[in-house]
Amino acid sequence: MRILLTGSTGQIGWELRHALAGVGSIITPNREELDLADPSSIEKFMVKLRPDLVINASGYTAVDKAESESTRAHQINATAPGLLADLARQRGAAIIHYSTDYVFDGSKPEPYTTEDCPAPINAYGHSKLRGEQNVLDANNESLVLRLSWMYGLRRRNFLLAILEQASQRDQLRVVDDQVGSPTTCTLVAAWTAQIIERSFNITNGRSTFSGKAGIYHLACSGKTSWCGFARRIIELADLPKPVDVVGIPTSEYPTPAKRPKQSVLNCETAVTAFGLEFTDWDTALQQIMVDYRKANEPSPAGSTTS
Repeated sequence: MRILLTGSTGQIGWELRHALAGVGSIITPNREELDLADPSSIEKFMVKLRPDLVINASGYTAVDKAESESTRAHQINATAPGLLADLARQRGAAIIHYSTDYVFDGSKPEPYTTEDCPAPINAYGHSKLRGEQNVLDANNESLVLRLSWMYGLRRRNFLLAILEQASQRDQLRVVDDQVGSPTTCTLVAAWTAQIIERSFNITNGRSTFSGKAGIYHLACSGKTSWCGFARRIIELADLPKPVDVVGIPTSEYPTPAKRPKQSVLNCETAVTAFGLEFTDWDTALQQIMVDYRKANEPSPAGSTTS
C-alpha cells in the first residue's frame, strides 16, 4: 500500500511517520515537491504518485493569524483538501483528513457529538469546516477526524510554551474559562494507525474504509481548562523553582480570534466503529512529561555527544 502523507514534519505528521512504519510505503513530500497553496502542484504530484491512501496532516494552524490571512487559511485548510480528495477518488484512493474542535461555537454545555451542527466563531474554524465539507463531497471514501487541543514535544504548542515561560517567570496568568480535552499527537497517530489496520481495504483496485467513511472525533477523555492544563504541566515538570499559575478570564487575555468556551468532543462513534480506547488527558500528559524529562536530563559529567 502506498500512503501519501502531507505535513510529515508537523506535530501529527512526525508521529504518523513512526506509527505507520509497518502499515505501508509512506511518501512524505516536502513543500517544493507538493505545495498545498498551489493547485497545479497538487495535481501534478497526485498524477505522478497514484497513492492508495492520502493522509492530510497539513494545515494552516495559526488561529489568530488566520483572522488577517483568511484567504491563505482557506486555500490550505479548505481548497487543497478538497482537491486532494477529488484527485484521490479519481484514482480509486481513500483519504484521511484532520479537522478541529474549533468548528463548534462552544455554546453547548455537554461534549460535542458528530451529530451536532458546527458553527465556527473564527476564520480558522470556518476554513476547517469548509475543508471537511469539501473532502466529504469529493470522495465517498473519506474519514474526517476532528481533534482537540493538540500538543506534543515538537514544534510550537501549549505544552512547550508553558514550559518555556515557566523557565523565565515566577508567575503565569492563564485563561481559566475555556474548557477542552488536551490530546497528544502521539495518541492521534496511534489511533489513526489502528483505524487503518482495522478498517482500510483495497478491493478490485479501489480503497475503502469498509463502510465506515464519515466524521469521527478523536480526543483524550476528561476535560480541563487551559489554566488547569498549565498547572498540571508545572506540577509534572520537576522545575528547579516554584511557579504560580493564576487563572484569568478570557476578557483579560484578548486575542484577534475568538475561542469556543467549551469544545470537549464526544468520541463514542469512533469507539463503536473502530474499537478505539481513549486515554484520560491527565494520564496522557503524565506519559509525555516522562518523555520530556528523559529528553532534558543533563548529560553525565565528562560525557560527550556525537
